Amino acid sequence: MMNPIVYGLAIFQPVIEQLAQEFRIITLDPRGTGASDPLPARYSLADHMEDVRAVIEETGAAPVIGVGISRGGNLLVKLAVAHPALLAGLVLVGTPRSYSPGLKGRFHEPFARGDVEGPMRLFWPTVHSEPGTEDLVEQAVQHCLRLPVATVLNFFDDDPERDIVPLLGRVRVPTLVIHGTDDRRVPFEDGRYLAEHIPGARLHPFEGRGHLPLFTVTREFCEVLRQFVRAGGAPGPVPGQGPAPD
Repeated sequence: MMNPIVYGLAIFQPVIEQLAQEFRIITLDPRGTGASDPLPARYSLADHMEDVRAVIEETGAAPVIGVGISRGGNLLVKLAVAHPALLAGLVLVGTPRSYSPGLKGRFHEPFARGDVEGPMRLFWPTVHSEPGTEDLVEQAVQHCLRLPVATVLNFFDDDPERDIVPLLGRVRVPTLVIHGTDDRRVPFEDGRYLAEHIPGARLHPFEGRGHLPLFTVTREFCEVLRQFVRAGGAPGPVPGQGPAPD
């Protein structure tokens, strides 16, 4: 399971609690976070991808099914093309098709004066945007304030490596695209685009949900993931939307 560097491993906790007794789940602190080494001065998504490759190879678990949240999905698409033998399938959750040039520029002034909290309080409500997720926003802001400033700045850097559009047609592993139709961080159209341009990919929309449906419809999210994994990542029926929010 791969998360963007500022999201933190807690992003997967709802899923881990439900699925850890059924599957071996591998998570990691991306470089610059947690117990991992600090970031070098410049570290691209391709560099992060090579870290993930090394972890998968070290565990001896390949081929694995990679579950990527947001930009973590971009990383796994690159991995699927560069090292296809490591993956049995892909699950892309709220994954953007390309990078957002100028994202760091929107916060240039506060970053320049050392203000990280201000930008984070603008950013995280677009990630946790559904009613009742205010506590998750605050937890995420506080998590980012504990990160090295270099890590936060790396996340907001313009990095053309995040653009996966040229790679989509070269993905050769079964792929499930999960996307909230009311995602305010990454438009739902990005999820539709990925599903249409990755050969054989399937789209599972979460109606009315935001960027991280694993928090707001955890049970259904886990069931969709469970069915895909148990099928070995093979294309096939994916459960329809149910009325089972947690």
